[in-house]
Amino acid sequence: MYRYCIFCMHMLRLHHIKITILKGKVMQIDIIIPHYTGTHFLSDAFKSIIPAISPEDDVKYNIILIVDNCEGKDLKDIPGYTHPTDEENRNDIKKLVAETDFGSHVNVKTVYPSGRQTVASLRNLGLKHASGDYVYFMDSDDYLYPQALSLLAAKARETDADIVHGAMCKSRYKYSTTVSAEPANVSSELVDVLCFYNFTALHMLIKNKPDLVGSFDEKNELYPDLFFTAELIARTDNIVMATDSIYVKRLRNDSIRYPALSQLARSDRKEILLGIYRRLSRNYKKHPVISKALKMITKTNRAKRLSNIKKRIKAFIKKPIFLYRMIEKYIFRRMSMKDNWIVFESFLGKNYSDSCKYIYKYLACTRGPAYRYIWVVNDKNTRIPGRVTKVRYLSLKWFYYTSRARYYVNNMRQPKWMHKREGSTLLETWHGTPLKKLVFDMDDVHSATPSYKMDVYSQSRKWDYLISDNPFSTETFERCFLYPKSKILETGYPRNDILYAEEKDLVAGSIKRELGIAADKKVILYAPTWRDDEYYGPGSYQFALKLDLERLRKELSDEYVILLRTHYFIADAIDTQGMEGFAYNVSRYNDIAELYLISDICITDYSSVFFDFANLKRPILFYVYDFDKYKDELRGFYIDMHTEIPGPLLYTEDELIHAIHNIDSISEEFAVRYDRFYEKFCCKSDGHSSARIANSVFHM
Repeated sequence: MYRYCIFCMHMLRLHHIKITILKGKVMQIDIIIPHYTGTHFLSDAFKSIIPAISPEDDVKYNIILIVDNCEGKDLKDIPGYTHPTDEENRNDIKKLVAETDFGSHVNVKTVYPSGRQTVASLRNLGLKHASGDYVYFMDSDDYLYPQALSLLAAKARETDADIVHGAMCKSRYKYSTTVSAEPANVSSELVDVLCFYNFTALHMLIKNKPDLVGSFDEKNELYPDLFFTAELIARTDNIVMATDSIYVKRLRNDSIRYPALSQLARSDRKEILLGIYRRLSRNYKKHPVISKALKMITKTNRAKRLSNIKKRIKAFIKKPIFLYRMIEKYIFRRMSMKDNWIVFESFLGKNYSDSCKYIYKYLACTRGPAYRYIWVVNDKNTRIPGRVTKVRYLSLKWFYYTSRARYYVNNMRQPKWMHKREGSTLLETWHGTPLKKLVFDMDDVHSATPSYKMDVYSQSRKWDYLISDNPFSTETFERCFLYPKSKILETGYPRNDILYAEEKDLVAGSIKRELGIAADKKVILYAPTWRDDEYYGPGSYQFALKLDLERLRKELSDEYVILLRTHYFIADAIDTQGMEGFAYNVSRYNDIAELYLISDICITDYSSVFFDFANLKRPILFYVYDFDKYKDELRGFYIDMHTEIPGPLLYTEDELIHAIHNIDSISEEFAVRYDRFYEKFCCKSDGHSSARIANSVFHM
């Protein structure tokens, strides 16, 4: 709203917009792109320009790329990431320019100014190099829809307008993902909002004449567009719109390595806004439009404050977690920390399972009463051997024990708001060797939480140790979490200790009896993962079973039974009604490692369960009915699914059933690849991972 007031102050002379129709002419358009470092986003901008223009336009385009230097910037040290040097940055940009085929009607000029620059100074320098009929500003992290520039040029040629502006939409995704979707449906009303409310200099053809184009205020580093755009529009009423020309404003999802200007931590941000407010306060009485705008701001802010207060009161009453957090902050944190308390938590308290379980079992067996063991389990009837204290996830007791315990062992990310006391130790066991790309290795985030990368980064800063299953995971975790390698414990996963235990056959027999599976039946475990783009909300994903259980029963029930195990994120329950004695829904079974022991075949898709199951060297089948979508659109994979995985890719139910019937020949076919896979990913597993971690982390 402050920006609205400033705009009003500069628009006092503008009372209406008049569209003037003039004869067209051949044009030269200068595209000014200020750029900071790397080609991470610039490559998308360049790719989008090619289909945004056409040789048939009879327009000459000059791309003026103004590249800031990296030297002298305040760059924070980020584990697992190295900032490019000035020389590396220039070489990367030169390579990108050389490799991009814009065509003969596009010329690229790269300018490297010296000294510290701002967006405003880079744009001003671009204006000095501009000599065409029109100038056009584009940010290097944004991109264009096909024909976007051609449509602006056509409108300018048709009307001889001083300013031709198009439409904008916002996207968190890369160019190829956004443009492959249906074109945005942007109404003329939305264009007004985007171009006049946001006051951006972007996506406008501006006639390059001295009495029209001013300059950007180089002292205003955060809001350089405000005054430039307001003064620009106040100088002319010859403005037209091209609502079918679409510019995509990228909303950056990685504010750690590639922060946008609005995401930078600036101590002077409030001071700049305060200066704007003071300027308004001196002039509002003279100009009714500003006075009216300020009254609107006051009224709106008052309503928002009242609304927020009401929401907080309702939340405080309906959700006791807010009260618990207050109690934890003002009472529990002030109590002494207990050096011999250990809190274990697996999958948000849903299970007594995973590496947390096996670390606990080892400590309880070898350290006994030296520690007090607290388990987070939502079902109080969960059987846990030994003397343990059980608490529900996010209960008042949970806050009490996590606040006072010296050790907190978890296999997932802790809540974003969770306070970590100085001197406490958070052991992050994680929950699998990664197959799907994670966090900072992902270009796009398709999940329900757009702030995913920032959230994970802040959460992982609180981890004192992170467990890795193999050298591959160590390298990947360092990069994808931006996590210090020195704090990664490459011990193997404790949860796989049971797969090497001497008594594993006895345990398997006991589990079969517990589940009611006949001893002579072979077991197929189907363990799919969730899909990032199919969700109800954060941490709650949809899932539709892509198997015809009735058909499988007819084909396989003489020899096999099937266990169905969905990911803990999946909210939808699998219906096995009528499949009794053949299909077992074991999604609520505490420990999947115990299910591995009784399974003769594992069927999965993109779940990391096969990395663990491979420790048994039993057949693995990959049922990937949506492989192309998952690979190209959602996450992508760390390993080559065609050449590295220890089993076949199966795309249809027919292929899956055929593979099960011929499992011996499948095993023989993939034996060599399986051995290579085992050596690479199971090399640290030997049944003693829990012992190594206990000796490294837990000290009295």
